[in-house]
Amino acid sequence: TEVTEEQENNEILIKLLGDVYDFPWGKHMVGQEQTMHESLEKFSGYLEQRLQERPQVEIRVRQIVAYAYHQLGEHATAREHLQRALYLAGGEYGDVHETVADILTEFADEIELQREKKSLAEDLTIAPFDQTKAQADAERALSIYNQLHIESLGKGHALFCLAWYVEPNLERHVEAEGYLLQALQIAQDLASGNDSYRQVYTMWDLVEHLTWQKTGGSEEAISLAQEAVAMSRRINGKESHITAGLIAERGECLRFQGDEEGALASYHEAWDIFQTISPPNDPLRHS
Repeated sequence: TEVTEEQENNEILIKLLGDVYDFPWGKHMVGQEQTMHESLEKFSGYLEQRLQERPQVEIRVRQIVAYAYHQLGEHATAREHLQRALYLAGGEYGDVHETVADILTEFADEIELQREKKSLAEDLTIAPFDQTKAQADAERALSIYNQLHIESLGKGHALFCLAWYVEPNLERHVEAEGYLLQALQIAQDLASGNDSYRQVYTMWDLVEHLTWQKTGGSEEAISLAQEAVAMSRRINGKESHITAGLIAERGECLRFQGDEEGALASYHEAWDIFQTISPPNDPLRHS
């Protein structure tokens, strides 16, 4: 039956992921990145053969492995695993399915990579970024979620990505705000525990949007910035890069409103946090 097959798939997935920990995942912290890379290479090498008759399991594992490669900065390899997962999902579920939409959203999630490129423009190891394709993936994912009437964290993230891509177009800034508001509502309704960061990031982008794009949006932006800072302190701690970044963003809101004293106080607070938690060579100490 379908329930039995799902249970068997879950058992295989648990066993397979358990095998991952047999690899030396940086146990001694020395050369951790290289150790993780070697482990991923070995683990990835036999995936297709071992899971030949379990496409649903392989899809999920490919997504997990892709995430790991993204964390190592190997974005091209991550995309190869996502491409395999998307191919399998299309064959297993058809083109209109939540899993297909989730994978497309993962393809669209090049936002952090794009931000890295802005700050590390001379780093030639960064993978090429195709914003047109990323935006198209986000739009296709959103279309699938809507067709299936699904409200999920995946849909919220697709909305978040899409807002980020269309926002630079001044003619679409109202559309971008709508996407962010929908994403924030989904995060507030569904995100909890480890997923709470979604609310913080969506709030952050909405604050930036209200500050820079929306005339008369300063008061609304300041209120949302205060809420985001408070939430980040609860989730990430009082001294974290995210909290400091949000405090600095609050300073921008205050500056736009004409409150120079309040803005300076926020900038100094953010600066002090960066100085405390950042290593000496971290650009954030001097930004």
